[in-house]
Amino acid sequence: MAEASDRMIYSELSFQAIRTLKRSQGRGCFVVTDATHLPFRGASFSQVIASEVLEHIPWDRLALREIASVMKPGGSLILTFPHRRSYFAVDDRFANHLRRYELDEMKANLDEMGLKTVEIQKVLGPLEKITMMAVITLIPLFEHFRKEERYCTRWEGAMSSGFAVTIFRAMNRLFAALVWLDARLAPRCLSSVLLIRAVKQG
Repeated sequence: MAEASDRMIYSELSFQAIRTLKRSQGRGCFVVTDATHLPFRGASFSQVIASEVLEHIPWDRLALREIASVMKPGGSLILTFPHRRSYFAVDDRFANHLRRYELDEMKANLDEMGLKTVEIQKVLGPLEKITMMAVITLIPLFEHFRKEERYCTRWEGAMSSGFAVTIFRAMNRLFAALVWLDARLAPRCLSSVLLIRAVKQG
């Protein structure tokens, strides 16, 4: 996602993802493209956002080079990425992550492309990582229960009630608050996702 001439341009590799994005965002320009071959003129964008992108791309440094090439001098890149190689586990494979990054490694990759890191923020902490690993590990168990007709009938009946939906929403808000708190209290070295703002050198 980026800004060019006061317009928002959204890009994705998947046609389905672009359709979903267009329905949710409404306005803007939507482009299906590969991040390693961006169809834009050089120095077109004053801001680029790449959120949870590089870890899915085999040639991630080539994608970074492409991103840098379409940025204006002085333009900024907002980049989020999964942190800590030692955290790579079942949830990463489920999400089709090819890798995780160390902070110094990412900063060096950005610097190589002429992008200077000017800000680093914690996005998610270890609680998110632990929770995702647990959920992914338990999916086969959930699938087993779903095959049981009686279980499915009870589940569908419960979820159709307003009370069950209210409880689910309340639990989701509570968990979101705990994850937010965890991300801010945990030391950066334990963060599962980091955000970097980098500026293209002139």
